[in-house]
Amino acid sequence: MASFHLKIIASDKVFFNGEAESVTVPAPDGEYAFMAHHDDLVLAVVPGELRCKGADGTETYAVVGSGFAQMVNNRAVVLVDTAERPEDIDEVRGRSWSAPGRRCARNSPFRNIIFPRHRWPEPFHG
Repeated sequence: MASFHLKIIASDKVFFNGEAESVTVPAPDGEYAFMAHHDDLVLAVVPGELRCKGADGTETYAVVGSGFAQMVNNRAVVLVDTAERPEDIDEVRGRSWSAPGRRCARNSPFRNIIFPRHRWPEPFHG
């Protein structure tokens, strides 16, 4: 299957840098999946679950914070404030993010973590 270059950058580290077959990111209006030769696109990323399938077939899951994703010339960059693997998350810290929140799907490795709902800033009426 065709692949593309993917770089996932958190505020404190480079989470992933390599070839991928697909990446699925959480967005304000649902999830977006990028595959090789996707149209150029920039979109907002909200806190939630990111899934990445590497060129070698390995799947990587991560909890990401807010940020944005860009796909240009068969290269994708995801810039987020946080990116953590499920095994690196402290359950108590994960639950303290904010409530009420939303839960992931039952088959997700993040099914026991509550994600905060995204809140848009109030419009400015000058």
